[in-house]
Amino acid sequence: QMCIRDSDKAKKHIGKECMIVSIEDEVAKVQIGESLWFAKGSNLSAGQSVKIIGVESSTFIVEMSK
Repeated sequence: QMCIRDSDKAKKHIGKECMIVSIEDEVAKVQIGESLWFAKGSNLSAGQSVKIIGVESSTFIVEMSK
């Protein structure tokens, strides 16, 4: 049940821009407010600004901000 709630909470962030805090093993962490979330996308690097375009379970799908 917690997964579903996390996913719903994550969906509220679609369309927002955020910053990549770190990347380890192809998995990025982004910060939104005080919270860290997992994110994935292509050609990501730490310190980069990205836009949330989708959610898969409770991981954001992100792309580089234009």
